Amino acid sequence: MKTLLLVRHGEAYDNAHFADFDRPLTPFGEQQALELGLQFKQQSLHIDSIICSSAKRTLTTATLIAKQTHYPSDKIHVEPNIYNAEMEDLLNVVQQLGKEQNTVIIVGHNPGLSLLANYYQPDKNILLPTGGYAKISVA
Repeated sequence: MKTLLLVRHGEAYDNAHFADFDRPLTPFGEQQALELGLQFKQQSLHIDSIICSSAKRTLTTATLIAKQTHYPSDKIHVEPNIYNAEMEDLLNVVQQLGKEQNTVIIVGHNPGLSLLANYYQPDKNILLPTGGYAKISVA
């Protein structure tokens, strides 16, 4: 059984001043990411992998979570296919996880992440807010 922590990046600046891919987190978004990392640390999770989109806001979110959970930031796997991913693209990322990857954080974007969460838990009607996550168990 694998545990997936599907994390939507923290709040980012709007794209009026930045290209979408390059949008940084706001100070509030940075705080959201740090709080997520603290929550994961308090749950005593042994994180085997952190995988994130290549967008600036997701990489920053992943790095701040790694800092809080003492996961080595140089081990974060940046997966370009997560940026603007459809649910099927994300499902492919999950299906490619190795047997040794039991607890995995995937940091990405909506609507793909929420659709993936609902794929695994269709009775829940999950809509991830910025800085939110869904904890999913998959076989």
